[in-house]
Amino acid sequence: MKKIIISVFLICLTLLAMLSTAGCGSKNTVSVKAYDSEHEKKSHEGYVAAQNDNWSLEWDQESFRVILRDKKNGDVYSNLPSELMETVVDEDGIEKRNNPQLENPLTVEYLDNKTLQIQYLYAYTASLKKGDYFFEEIENGFKITYYFEKISASVPISYRLEDDGINVSVDLNEITESCEKIYRITLMPFFASAKNEDQSSYLFVPSGSGALIYPYEWISGSSKSCSYPVYGDDLQYAQADGDETTNREPVRLPVFGSKNGDSAVCAVIDSGAELASIECNVGNSKFGYSTVYASFNVRGLSSWDSYSDDICDSTVSVSYYPLSGESANYVGIADKYREYLIKDGIKSGSDEKLLSLKIIGGTHTDEQFLGVPYRSLFTTTSLSDALEIIKDISEKTNEAPAVNLVGFGKSGIDVGKVSGNNAISNKFGDKTDCADLQNYCAEKNIPLYFDFDNTRFAKSGNGIIKLFDFAKTTVGTRALSYRTELGSNGGEIIKEYFVPRSKLVSISEKSVDSAQKLGFNGISFNVASSNVYSDYATRSTFCSGNYGKDFNEITDYCKKNSISFLADNANAYSVKNADILTSVPTSSDKNDLFSEDIPFYQIVFKGYVSMTSDPLNNCTDSNETILKSAESGIGLSYTLIKNFDETLITANQYFYNTSVYDDLSEEIEKNVADYGDYFNSVTGAKIIGHEILGDGLRKTVFDNGVTVFVNYSSYDVESTFGRVAAKSFMYSKEEAQ
Repeated sequence: MKKIIISVFLICLTLLAMLSTAGCGSKNTVSVKAYDSEHEKKSHEGYVAAQNDNWSLEWDQESFRVILRDKKNGDVYSNLPSELMETVVDEDGIEKRNNPQLENPLTVEYLDNKTLQIQYLYAYTASLKKGDYFFEEIENGFKITYYFEKISASVPISYRLEDDGINVSVDLNEITESCEKIYRITLMPFFASAKNEDQSSYLFVPSGSGALIYPYEWISGSSKSCSYPVYGDDLQYAQADGDETTNREPVRLPVFGSKNGDSAVCAVIDSGAELASIECNVGNSKFGYSTVYASFNVRGLSSWDSYSDDICDSTVSVSYYPLSGESANYVGIADKYREYLIKDGIKSGSDEKLLSLKIIGGTHTDEQFLGVPYRSLFTTTSLSDALEIIKDISEKTNEAPAVNLVGFGKSGIDVGKVSGNNAISNKFGDKTDCADLQNYCAEKNIPLYFDFDNTRFAKSGNGIIKLFDFAKTTVGTRALSYRTELGSNGGEIIKEYFVPRSKLVSISEKSVDSAQKLGFNGISFNVASSNVYSDYATRSTFCSGNYGKDFNEITDYCKKNSISFLADNANAYSVKNADILTSVPTSSDKNDLFSEDIPFYQIVFKGYVSMTSDPLNNCTDSNETILKSAESGIGLSYTLIKNFDETLITANQYFYNTSVYDDLSEEIEKNVADYGDYFNSVTGAKIIGHEILGDGLRKTVFDNGVTVFVNYSSYDVESTFGRVAAKSFMYSKEEAQ
């Protein structure tokens, strides 16, 4: 009996220890700083913290507000909408109070230790109003550490004056915690806001090509919301989908903004974009304002809702740039963002291409031998086929298209050894075939790019050992994606792994070297240029952290070795050194909240980097895609194969039946001929104006004097250039009134 009692006692002690560890985490294994319950509190009287010729950064102690003031006209910008900053009293002389959330500079989402549910704390009520904060002066600004006694945690925010705006940043390493884990933080949630009732005001969300939200369309007693991770879903958690015919468009640019009356705000996520989501709170009548803002992951969350014990090793930062006058609109926001990119060193001056071609080499399909099923690499386009296609198009259109060879590695377009083992499969041809293709393209000045998938692998090889080299999940296991092979009846599950982030740059540099050895002077990393993924082996790569930095190292290596770079479905980080952007987004995600799609992406880059549209043959409405291309003056594109067989229905991709060149040859020739004159008239030109005129009519003005009207409606519409036929466009170099 005594032994039983002792055993029960030991079991209880063990359970208590486990519960204790589960509750607060093992602080000797993580880097999160411990919360100091005896922390010092410090306020500061209101003052001007920093100023330049045009702006001043101020602290309003009485109202706990961070204020950016325009010294020329006195306009103020803050975490509170400017119209609400004046004191207002009711009929009894009692001061009206703003909704606390409108005053709030920081929202903290944390994991409740008891319920395991996400809860929210607001710095205005949980920290500032209680006097539980520490204020300190820093160069060009000040820093406030917000303490949250309820969860024994703190978050420090630095506010710094820039030449033409304010920068708000958090070094995540300075966050302190105790038992509850902070999951996300939101900075200055109402800095980029718009009044609900004002029909000229809107929010800008960079989903796909860009979208506007008109708050007046959504006024109600509750908020409508949307959330888009910057650069799309983490590949660790994204669902595999081989269908390229889709309307789902992620956020590819880390920028957002708002127009409120005669002023606007451009907000740029200039650090930690991979950790960010761009979110909206729309139409809530209790606020009176709608807003768009950035939230940042502090720690990782797995697909099965497991949080990382440690936090990301990163600094997150947003710079807010007020705009006024003629710049107070989405074109002005695009201009400001481009200005930021130019300072960051974006490449410019590339020759613009009327046409780009993505030619698919091969994929695995179902085969049988003596009744036994197996997978075999099917050649959709050989190297000699590719040469034939390129010659035919070049001769018929008199154009030199940009050509991207995709799926010509050892495993075709499918995942095998990383980067297709940096070699061309002999199924696609030999060295002579490759040389013939390269020589023709060089002779005709046709840019030729060879694609490598440097992010995933299913087999060891090319510097990767499957047993040891893999990106990790939040709990330290291998990050996997799965695909089913041998058709719908076979069901063989194939595991695909992610290249460890510590090897991503070196693996990619090896591919650049291999491309040169194969005779190519152009390269692409189509998966890597359009996606991000995490690796929880080290804190710097939690939540996809520093992915853009890694990718810039890769493209810098291309530049160093005089290798041209093509970026397909390009996220912002892959644009910096790109010679051409293909499959650029021409629409948004079609969220119900979105009132209008706008060509924001194209306004930013037109005239600086060559761009072509989504492949016309993979779009649900190719004519509409041509109209969208005309709206911003970008080129056209196609995805092509030479050989089609019914076994391709067992492939992992679903675009082959709409990509056969023999079926598309006449269409390509016609579209290039019909579109060519207009495209040439705006080649190299920048967009300086864009308007949504109503009745499906839109107007774009280029800096070389060309104006184009695009009519998306099903009926003719009058413009200042005359009647624009339904589903067509009209352009002229005359000044449109």
